[in-house]
Amino acid sequence: MRVRRVRTAWLRGAVGLLLGAWALGLLAATVQLGGWQRALTEVLVQMRADALVRASATRTEAVQPEWHRRRALALIDAVERLHDDRWWTLVMPGSWRVFDDLEERATQQVAAAFSEVVVVTMRRELEARGARLAGTTAEAPDRSCLAPRATATLAAGETLEVTQMAEFTAMQQLVDEARGLDRAVAALRGVRQGGPQASGQLQALVRDSLGAELSHPASRSLALFRAAPDPGDPRFEALTARLQRQVRCAAIQGMAALQARLVEHNPLLDAEAGLARTLQQDLFTTTAADALPEAERWREAIRRVNDAQALVSSDTAAWMAPGSTGFGEAHDLLLRAMAGIALLGPPLATQLAAQAAADHARLASHVRTQLGRRGALVAWQGLEERFALSPRAVAARAGLLALLDTPFLAADAAPAATEQDLMALEEQRQSFEREVLPRFPPGLRAAAQAGAQARIEALSRPALSSLALEVPGLPAPWGSEGAGEAPASSAD
Repeated sequence: MRVRRVRTAWLRGAVGLLLGAWALGLLAATVQLGGWQRALTEVLVQMRADALVRASATRTEAVQPEWHRRRALALIDAVERLHDDRWWTLVMPGSWRVFDDLEERATQQVAAAFSEVVVVTMRRELEARGARLAGTTAEAPDRSCLAPRATATLAAGETLEVTQMAEFTAMQQLVDEARGLDRAVAALRGVRQGGPQASGQLQALVRDSLGAELSHPASRSLALFRAAPDPGDPRFEALTARLQRQVRCAAIQGMAALQARLVEHNPLLDAEAGLARTLQQDLFTTTAADALPEAERWREAIRRVNDAQALVSSDTAAWMAPGSTGFGEAHDLLLRAMAGIALLGPPLATQLAAQAAADHARLASHVRTQLGRRGALVAWQGLEERFALSPRAVAARAGLLALLDTPFLAADAAPAATEQDLMALEEQRQSFEREVLPRFPPGLRAAAQAGAQARIEALSRPALSSLALEVPGLPAPWGSEGAGEAPASSAD
């Protein structure tokens, strides 16, 4: 009897302990279930709201990309709050999967929403970045691409420094953006393939595609990412090929624009040609109704000489020097950087390098033809190993500067009214021929002298007409329409 009572007491104690543990388990499970239910409800409500916004957008106007990025980040964060800890189901037989498939159905809905919101948003972001690089749109990605444009503010004026040219800056920006896009594509590949680095690659993918940092490991999102299909374009290779085609097209166009700037629109060659045209035109007299006043034409010629000197004084034209074989170290570094980006790759870099060599050969031919000719206003100085203004250009500037300080050539010079005024003009003319005219190069002296003589005649005409006076060596009255009808007494 005693043994039976002990056994009964032990059984009662065990059942009590079991019931107590179950009660505690139910209490803890209720708390855990409440948290899981709130997280799940939040995710489902968010998914429903997002679906309604997307559905309404298809009937009205497109939702801004920023909204898609925010919702994708919010869904990733919400998914990570759904714990996989399901121990509490042990004490709740009604929640076992045999009796309740709520968790499975919720997981399917979350996976579908994750694919629709996160995966598709990331793909669209990558496509949009590729389209921006190519100068197209995500809606028309196969349209002909455009050369990139620099977004940074550059110093005004022409330069021979390759790195300061807008086309070079645009190519640097394209390479930087292509490198970031390449990282995102590599991270997308790593996430889909899985492996020990997949979690870090997902964080890199979020950073490069959504522009945000994940504050915690995204293990659940990683599993959903690998499991969820992309309904827009499930073929990763097709996306990669499209991005590669866009980026390569933009790089080809950008390098063509850069090398056109260095060859066809070379600042130094353009400056020399413009200066030659300016000095070849009539700087002193013209019959054109829309021509600039003489002083303005002189200032324009001086400005062109100064611009050419500013270009050659910077010592940044070594890539144009005789015997050079390329467009400089910065250009070579740009090509090497492109070779290290998978979306561009070594084959494209080799192709662009070959084109650059051909373009540089054309530039060398232009330099020999234009700057190597006799009378060139800019020339290579072999001893100094630099380009410099020719003595002819320096002399032309000195002569033009002296013209601006010549009194009788000033726009407000008063016409001669008396004999004393005529004598003063003659003194100024002699001073001009003695001090100013020798400053001009030989090729411009005749034109300068003729222009000065014409101005002297114009200023002298009123006094000669009123005084009926002749100046030796000049007709009287100078330039007047009635010169042949002057009275014979005027020569006495």
